[in-house]
Amino acid sequence: MSNTVDRNEIKAVRVLTPRLQALKAEWEAAAPQVYVDDTLLFTQSWKETEGLPVDIRWAKALEKRLLECPLLLRDGELIAGSLTKFIRGNGTLCAMKPREIMKMVESGKFDRKTSDISSTNIDPDDLDALKADAEYWIEHMPKVSSVNKSVELEMGPGVFDLLFDRGMVFEGRGVRYEMDRGLFQNYSAYGGGVAQVSVKCVENGLNYVIGLCEKERERMMAEGDENSHGTAQFLRKYWLLKATVISCEAFIAYARRHAALAREMADSEARPERRRELLRIADACERVPAEPPRDFFEAVQCVRLYHLVCWKESSDRPEVPVGRLDQLLYPYYKADKAAGKITAQDAAELLGALWLKIRECENLVTIPREQRAAPGSLLPNITLCGTDADGSELTNEVSWLVLEAMAQIKLSEPAIYIRYSEKTPPEFIIHALECNREFGGGNPAFLSDALGTKRYLDRGVPLEDACNWNASGCLGYHLDSLEHMGGGHNISQLKVFELAMNDGFDPRTQKQLGPHTGDAREFTAFEQVIGAYYKQLEYFTPILRKFKLLSWSTEIAEGPMSGLRVAMQYEDCIPAGIASREGGARYPEGRACWLGSRGLVDLADSLAAVKKLVFTDKKATMRELLDACARNWENAETLRRLCLAAPKYGNDDDFADEIYDELSLRVPEIMQAEVDPLTGKKPLLFIGAAAGHVGIGSAIGALPNGREAGSPTCDAACSVSPGMDTNGPTAAINSATNDGYAYPYAGYAMNMKFSKSVLNTPEKLEKLGWLIKAFMKRNGWHVQFNIHSREELLDAREHPENHKNLLVRVGGYSAYFIDLPPGLQAEIVNRTMHEMV
Repeated sequence: MSNTVDRNEIKAVRVLTPRLQALKAEWEAAAPQVYVDDTLLFTQSWKETEGLPVDIRWAKALEKRLLECPLLLRDGELIAGSLTKFIRGNGTLCAMKPREIMKMVESGKFDRKTSDISSTNIDPDDLDALKADAEYWIEHMPKVSSVNKSVELEMGPGVFDLLFDRGMVFEGRGVRYEMDRGLFQNYSAYGGGVAQVSVKCVENGLNYVIGLCEKERERMMAEGDENSHGTAQFLRKYWLLKATVISCEAFIAYARRHAALAREMADSEARPERRRELLRIADACERVPAEPPRDFFEAVQCVRLYHLVCWKESSDRPEVPVGRLDQLLYPYYKADKAAGKITAQDAAELLGALWLKIRECENLVTIPREQRAAPGSLLPNITLCGTDADGSELTNEVSWLVLEAMAQIKLSEPAIYIRYSEKTPPEFIIHALECNREFGGGNPAFLSDALGTKRYLDRGVPLEDACNWNASGCLGYHLDSLEHMGGGHNISQLKVFELAMNDGFDPRTQKQLGPHTGDAREFTAFEQVIGAYYKQLEYFTPILRKFKLLSWSTEIAEGPMSGLRVAMQYEDCIPAGIASREGGARYPEGRACWLGSRGLVDLADSLAAVKKLVFTDKKATMRELLDACARNWENAETLRRLCLAAPKYGNDDDFADEIYDELSLRVPEIMQAEVDPLTGKKPLLFIGAAAGHVGIGSAIGALPNGREAGSPTCDAACSVSPGMDTNGPTAAINSATNDGYAYPYAGYAMNMKFSKSVLNTPEKLEKLGWLIKAFMKRNGWHVQFNIHSREELLDAREHPENHKNLLVRVGGYSAYFIDLPPGLQAEIVNRTMHEMV
């Protein structure tokens, strides 16, 4: 299909038409506002539904918000659907985190998810209402954490010393002791888990799903239900299907409220063209999501409504991916273009309008700053291209237009991921890199089409489903037929190494956290050093696995199931009578929480320094090296320089790479040594990026690789430590792909940074395209490029007011540079800037 794309036509489109320029400028100028209507409506509904089944209550709370929340349709907008009544409204649900909201109320500072530096305004009346709402929930929320009580009963109170906000052996929001405990005892109300736009719901319409639910309820009563084992399970399914109907009908009514508003505005509109636009919005919102879209415009409007309602249901969701947008929209675009109803320019403007609406979404965030996994992002990912079950390459004209929209509109979100295959047209890759250069913030990223499918094929998923995957979260991915459960339970490999070098003792908390594995200062062979680390890892991994099982399962068991999520995966969840997170997905992987890991690059570099300096060159003893680390290199600058000069991963250097190779094979063996209890299969593994390397770095002392105590660790799974890749990008790629290291892990990402001046000709872009091809051919998984100048970043730190639109790639997402915390800004500045391809 890509061969039929007229590249000149694509490059000629102007996404930022005058109307979109005005809307973007209005959004940029608007002050962020705290929005309270939804949390007040949620609370009112919860009071009204006391005594009803929890799944019904959850659906009714969504219904009340969708039917009674204020609507906003701004002049000039082409598609409808705003999260709040403000242009930049920040919503929340006090029921999920009342104590944290009360702290904001008392301090007067309301942090928002999409910026780590600015606070959010609030109207005085809204402040009073928010305070009263938080006070109500503080009084009515459970008094103790059943998650923590369950963990303590099974594992003892000592396990809490390992968690993110204590010893930090285990890292991530899912392994915190101090969580945002709320109504459902968990750290957030996911509303049934990760949610994304459902292609099958769009294609069939929600009236179809409502019919399936009603027929299944009738069948259960008429025939009985073989899928239910006992009264409780039968009844829960029966009510959940009703909750699904409530949610779907409320969603349809919400769309039709927008239709009514658009018609009302059209009636008083004097401009004929604007009146036609409003009537088109009204027609679309009367049609979708109840029935399938009839054209490209209605499909875009439907996508917007789905993305919006997922956020409406739960403002605490960690993400709402948009999914495979080019595959969803292309059939409508192709038909409209053949019929003469649409041009590439028309479609580009609609995609730009969608971009603006997606980026408008903002939420309050209560997570402590030092523990925010992805500051500056809501992770609304879009995935393009790939191959299907027949091996056909799926790049199409909408794929090209999506990239062009991204490049021209220059918003931090959504993030774009390209499923790269050997069949991906080279001219499309050049287009993607040109758009990256114009965008400047690391969009798009590239994922291995073949590896993404192979991981699921090898777990028994049939090809027709295994090939239908998309990027989600910061670095995750999942199938259309199951959601990913997230990488929130991570083990800090560097903390494990630090404990191994201290006989299991943690210098930071002054506690014996791990087993005794010997005094490393007395080790006489490198094998003892790496052996002590492996013993610590073998000790901690089963503990993390059990903690994950108990905390995750308790959280799910005590929370509501989402009728909206059942609807969006109706093929499996309706017959099963349970939502996907609870086990309604057709494949076991859909109910497993991924087991995460961080820190292999710094670990490999540290072990390489130990081996080189202590056991090969004998320039230092173990005691001298570890004592220098304990003093954070005080009075040991000469030794630190030797450590910094020791062989480093990322330079195609066998000395360092062989250690990285061993770790990359042995660590997943240890972490997958026992089956996942929920599935009976090897646990899914994940290596996170985002901003987690800043948080875990704060709890780790100086390391033998020359790193100072408390500083950020390496930013991603196979990125090179900042400033350490001195042999160029090809050498870095070779180090990262010596073997199939990426296979066991999702999130095995590589960040690279190039100077704008290096990529200023088609020939240089073509060379970067070859680099991507080599990376993928050598079994790499995920690579992404920041393209800017060091001087620009440094000036943005000094004069942020002059760089409001400067975009950078952080980990699995892009963000405005000035919205990132100072430590993360510094780490991005210090990443190696390649001046050659």
